[in-house]
Amino acid sequence: MTKAKAEIGIEPVLLNKQQTAALLGISVETFRLALPRLYRDGFPQPDTTFGLYYRGAITAWLDRRHGIGVKIEGKLPLVNYQALENWDK
Repeated sequence: MTKAKAEIGIEPVLLNKQQTAALLGISVETFRLALPRLYRDGFPQPDTTFGLYYRGAITAWLDRRHGIGVKIEGKLPLVNYQALENWDK
């Protein structure tokens, strides 16, 4: 089934743990170990109906985490300044 989707160019919107780990560029084991911390940091929970991760929510979470986004009503998106590296140390 995945092969057929790839052949017609459809990218899944809902991802299983393996696909989510691949999207993040990490192994499934690293993803599994990191999940408690990711959830504490606001990582999106799986969809309640399908039990899969929504690609758009993951991308939006990463964008917010790194200060990327558009202004909404003249306000800048929230930035997790603790996540920013201190290059002076």
